[in-house]
This record gives sequence, structure tokens and C-alpha cells, in this order.
Amino acid sequence: MASLSDGAKRSRYNATMVMTKRQLFNTRSALRYSDLFGNKIPLQTVKKVLRRFNLSSVVIALSQINTLIAIAKLNNEGFSNLSDYLVDNYFDEEIRNNPKFIESRRAGHSIFGRQQPLTLIRLCFLECSDDGALLADDHTPGGYELGRCYLMLSDHYFTKRWMKPFRAAQRRRGVETWPCNLLPSQKSQDH
Repeated sequence: MASLSDGAKRSRYNATMVMTKRQLFNTRSALRYSDLFGNKIPLQTVKKVLRRFNLSSVVIALSQINTLIAIAKLNNEGFSNLSDYLVDNYFDEEIRNNPKFIESRRAGHSIFGRQQPLTLIRLCFLECSDDGALLADDHTPGGYELGRCYLMLSDHYFTKRWMKPFRAAQRRRGVETWPCNLLPSQKSQDH
């Protein structure tokens, strides 16, 4: 069997990254808050809402959501109603009864992707504290508020400002890059 040249390996790697990136970051087709309510909530407002959450509670809830989504993607058997379960637990009546939400669900549009919980976890570590009073338990006001944050964050993907650092990295390296650092790092207080 012939070995691949470096150029062929890079092309194969780039093709794999593009496919994987589309699968993992398929948030363009994901339902967004602005799709339902017509306005995009600023990221600063999302951060302000997240500051009310208890850090441990919200990280555990988001980790559970992420784990369920990951398992469902790997093994769809037995997880056919995962979206219904998450919608029921984390979206209040206003969202569930929104005609655009109902239409999107019927059309089979993605609501829960892996990108949102992972980004929310990182954002929560930056913004939340253990003193926060709002718990992210399902079927509670905190759980429903977390669901809103989940939708609000979807509006902030694939904007020109968000993609700029990743496009520059692509040009420098000549390969597809993954947006691993989705939000700016919190600068150390020591410096």
C-alpha cells in the first residue's frame, strides 16, 4: 500500500476537519432566540443573566445536557425523544407555544447542539459564583432561564466578529481550525 504524500495528507486532514466542523458546529440551522422573538440579545445581557446562577448547579446541568447530546449522537437508539425531554425540562410555555418554535420542531430543525452547552459552561465559569441563588434544575424558573440563555447564545455564533480570529488562524496555518476558544479568556488579576 502506497503512503500518502504530505500534500495529500493535508488535503485529507482538511476534508476531515471540514466535515467534522460542520457536524459539531451546525449552529446555523439551530434555533436561535432571535428566530422566536425577533431580537438578538447582546452577549453582555446573557452574561448578566448567567451571573444569577449558582455555579455548581448550572455546570452540572449543562454537563448533563452535553453528555446526553453526545450519547445520543453516538447511539441514537433509545434517544429518539431526547429533544422532547430537553424542551420539556428547559423551555417554558412561552417558548414551547411560540408558533415559530412549533414550526421549527415540525420541520426537524436542530434545537440542541453540542456547541451551546460547552460554550455556556465556559461562560458560566467566567461569570457565575457559588453564591448565585438561581438553580438550573429542570422544570424550575432557573431551568427555564437556562433554556433561554441556550437560545440567546445561538445568536452569537458565526458572526463576522466571532469568526475573525479563526479565519486569521486558517490563513496562517493553511488548515481548518476549530473555534476552541469561543470567548475571550479572563485575564489574570495578578498582571
